[in-house]
Amino acid sequence: MPDGIGLISGGLDSLLAMRLLMEQDLDLLGLVIDTGFSGILDPPSGDDPISPRHSLFEVAQIIGFPLKVVQVHDDYWDMIKNPVYGYGKHVNPCLDCRILMLKAAARVMEEENAQFVFTGEVLGQRPKSQLLHQLRQSEEDCGLKGRLLRPLSAKVLPPTLPEQSGLVDREKLEGITGRSRKRQIKLAEQWGLVELSVAGGANCYLINEAYSDRMNDLFRYKGKENINKNDLALLKIGRHFRLSEKLKFIVSRNKQEHLIMWDLTDQNFYLECLDVPGAVGILSGESNPALVKQAAEILGRYSKAKLEESINIALKKNREVIEILTVRPQTSRQILDKLLI
Repeated sequence: MPDGIGLISGGLDSLLAMRLLMEQDLDLLGLVIDTGFSGILDPPSGDDPISPRHSLFEVAQIIGFPLKVVQVHDDYWDMIKNPVYGYGKHVNPCLDCRILMLKAAARVMEEENAQFVFTGEVLGQRPKSQLLHQLRQSEEDCGLKGRLLRPLSAKVLPPTLPEQSGLVDREKLEGITGRSRKRQIKLAEQWGLVELSVAGGANCYLINEAYSDRMNDLFRYKGKENINKNDLALLKIGRHFRLSEKLKFIVSRNKQEHLIMWDLTDQNFYLECLDVPGAVGILSGESNPALVKQAAEILGRYSKAKLEESINIALKKNREVIEILTVRPQTSRQILDKLLI
């Protein structure tokens, strides 16, 4: 039975909060909230052979705490469509996101018969979710009044129930405020955590400008209630071109995306280069012959035949060839930029 449940984002602050409480010999459980809109649980890419990034599970094992994953995909999508406290700069509903995660943590706290939930939040660090009134609001809305501990800023916040009861020694906690990272870096160096952070909040797709542009495009042309899981999966990959109000064309950018998109073609018509290596392109929405031709021309631009007079492109559905088009690859940067989302 753990004493506390810690929300782990993989970022440095949540790891520091965990490590800080581990100094008090508490029984702690790390909790990862799988929202479906973060790459936090993605395996390391291995792009850097000298110092590859650890997975979050490896980080937990190195530091020495158990880790549990809770999936909230459906609830999170419902929240994104209509956030109570609105969006940030992009389609990031930061305060609503925090409240949803805390509610999930509160449920785990009850299931595990734990005494409190803790996070790596720092007072004043994030303007969309960590100002004082926002910290109070999230604690109120999630139902953890008095049982939500922020170890990194505890000394500048009211004492929580676990501190008042003596379960947690308040004097051994921190009083960090603002956006400076000096104290966090010093603690990370002291405990050997500098190289263990796996980016945390930076893994959130919703704060990515390109992803947000694509999401807003879907909101505008398809409507929030009509977006399906296939649409959401496609947002993460490829180049996205808006060909009409009812048709979007997504082109893979590399071999890895090509393979991912193969698994997403079952629900869509798609285009594939014949005779020469090239990308694969998914037609998402309602098309007509003129739009299919335009899409084929775009796909030709991302093939080995991009400078040729013509290229053969196959229109397919369920791995079956529907039509073969012979088109000239689109070479106008101006046209491509105008269509690119």
